[in-house]
Amino acid sequence: MQVMHSLYCGSRLFAGLMLWLFVSLVQAASLSVNPVIITLSASDSIAAMTLTNNGSDDVVMQASVNAWSIRDNEEHYAATTALIVSPPVFQVAPGKSQIVRIGLSDTAPKGVEQSFRVFLEQAPATPGDESAADAAARGPRGVQMMLRLGIPVFVKAAGVSTSKLVWQAKRLANGRLQITAENQGNAHTKISRLMLMDKDKVIATAEQLSYLLPGSRRHWVLDVPVGTAAPYRIKAEAKDGVLETTISHSAP
Repeated sequence: MQVMHSLYCGSRLFAGLMLWLFVSLVQAASLSVNPVIITLSASDSIAAMTLTNNGSDDVVMQASVNAWSIRDNEEHYAATTALIVSPPVFQVAPGKSQIVRIGLSDTAPKGVEQSFRVFLEQAPATPGDESAADAAARGPRGVQMMLRLGIPVFVKAAGVSTSKLVWQAKRLANGRLQITAENQGNAHTKISRLMLMDKDKVIATAEQLSYLLPGSRRHWVLDVPVGTAAPYRIKAEAKDGVLETTISHSAP
């Protein structure tokens, strides 16, 4: 009986902790941003986004700009002065909004789309930010979750902008199939779902949001049925619609 009581108490404690963490996560996600993707050009070099505090506490946010690239199937970021964010640090009261402007430093037209991310990061609360009476009335903070948002910013290429995907397939030593796409165009695309087809039937799929920036490569590894061989018919749900291609042979 004592063991059962301990298990019961432990279960209640675990459930309470999970609820506490869930509430903390919800509170941390009380900021909204609009729009969630920004597109600039040489002729339209400034844009604005609105950040709204839907929570019950003041939040202090700081913005940073990073050049965005993809190498070895991973996203890489580097600090840059190619974009200007104003204001770089700001406070938003509950129920209020803040307009953040993003401007292009160099407005000379480029032949290839440029890719950036503006990171909006919540600054940690400082103990001296509130009075002792306010702190006592509020009660313990518990787990404080710091919010970090990454907003894609694209600067259009001069002239016609389009993505151009070149596909390749490779059988791995473990029998799985690796599908690679290289973007040889001058603009990005975004793939949300990749499917390997057998006639009209989906026999393998990968569901993950993957950006393909100009000049970048991405790969997906699929578990395929025994006996699957080239030609491989691929269907991808992309930013530009549904893309279909057939890969006639495997890469060595």
